[in-house]
Amino acid sequence: MDLRKPVVIEAVMSEVERPALAAASALLAKCLHAASGVDWPVETRWRDLLPSIRLEDRPDALILSLLPYVMRERELFSETEARVRKDLSWMVEHAAGSVMICTVFRFVAGPEGRHMHSGLARVEQIRRLNRLAAQLSHDLGVGVIDIDRTFAHIGGRPLGSDYRLQTKLAADVGAYAIVSSLLAVGLDDRLEPELQERAKKFHGEMTDIVRMVGRHLASSGRIAGSHGRG
Repeated sequence: MDLRKPVVIEAVMSEVERPALAAASALLAKCLHAASGVDWPVETRWRDLLPSIRLEDRPDALILSLLPYVMRERELFSETEARVRKDLSWMVEHAAGSVMICTVFRFVAGPEGRHMHSGLARVEQIRRLNRLAAQLSHDLGVGVIDIDRTFAHIGGRPLGSDYRLQTKLAADVGAYAIVSSLLAVGLDDRLEPELQERAKKFHGEMTDIVRMVGRHLASSGRIAGSHGRG
């Protein structure tokens, strides 16, 4: 295992997810440093299109987010589903490392959320895509970064965000979810099991991120509501 070689992660994501990906890079590097005792570089590369992935670099993990597909309002869901399956299958076929699919937080706020028709339609689109992620994980053997599950533990209002990850706190929680899944199943081919376990222990459990959010809200004078999507 060459500790000098960066861990390389290529991610096809929405523009609004870039802060979460950048935070995940720093957090993963911190976990690997704590586990190994040496500085271990991590390179996370954001892509807006699948062909932009640099396969020649043999990334350790490829991530496909479902958020860009949420915006396909004029497309039949059957067409969106076929597009996601085709894109993810391409990743599986060409990947040198693991492949992961990222769910979307099922909460819509602001004017869109208050408009009954558009808000319900968006939530339904997200719900169906998240269900598709579980199905594709089974069909194609890919890992799942469950943003929706992680955010639902805290709620959108305490985070000041909905599915678009509008705040730094939301980006930090998104980073936590990304790193959790990478350390659980996404870097098995790269990390020795003992080091992986030490990195996961340093990273912490879901209760740790909930407490972190609580401390942030207390220090900023905000009061957290009950857990859930809203």
